[in-house]
Amino acid sequence: MYDIVLRADLNTRGANISQYYFGYLREAAATFEDVIKRLNHCDHSPCYVADATDMAHRIKGNAAMYNNPNLGLRAAEVEQVLRSETDTSDHANIISSLINFVDEIYEICRGSDKPEPSELPVTLVVDNEDPLHVSQSTAAVSINRKRILIAYEDVWISDLMANLLEPEFNVLKAQSAAEVLKLVQQEAIDLLILENVLEGLPTLDLVKILRGNESYESISVFMAFGSRAHEDIARAISLGVAGFTEDKHEILEIIDFARNSLTT
Repeated sequence: MYDIVLRADLNTRGANISQYYFGYLREAAATFEDVIKRLNHCDHSPCYVADATDMAHRIKGNAAMYNNPNLGLRAAEVEQVLRSETDTSDHANIISSLINFVDEIYEICRGSDKPEPSELPVTLVVDNEDPLHVSQSTAAVSINRKRILIAYEDVWISDLMANLLEPEFNVLKAQSAAEVLKLVQQEAIDLLILENVLEGLPTLDLVKILRGNESYESISVFMAFGSRAHEDIARAISLGVAGFTEDKHEILEIIDFARNSLTT
């Protein structure tokens, strides 16, 4: 009896990730539009500008991953303009930069609505093995994959990294120190990607706990820091982390580290 297996997962996964990113860009545009409205009404509260600055910084770091390097360059320019914002700044210049950036984002998103031809054809694989054997083989592959635990408070970043890594690895996610400790007790984790700030416990204290327990000391730890975290980086190195980035939004750098460290 022939068992017919449909091999279209790679195409589907790539499309899902791209659409996820376009959804993220639309949300970012809404954030910028909110800041534009507030600046137009002379509301230049630092928290609103900080949200927009952080969003521009993220787009600067991830746009190239989706073949939008020009958007990344524009995001860098917008970030610089926003960082220079003060109570006495020329808000007209800031508003103009944001309006142009939002227009560019929406133009890219409009292009995403057009259907794209599939790069890889859907193929049918004919297998003489019985279905039970095939099912067991597939399960074995999943069990034998390396396990990565991503601990980020930012759900969008952890979801994106998981989507990029799941074709090769089993990926778990956490948002707090308590969740990390629970998952490392339940699962054999090979790599922990850890944001420098998590709810419940200073992250470096969490690393210290893991390093002080024989059951967890073999877990490879990669830490993602924010800006001006030099003292924390020094402490992380002293605790024996396997790697780190000085910008937690540089997703491609983190993905490259995970793949290189777990496949070599």
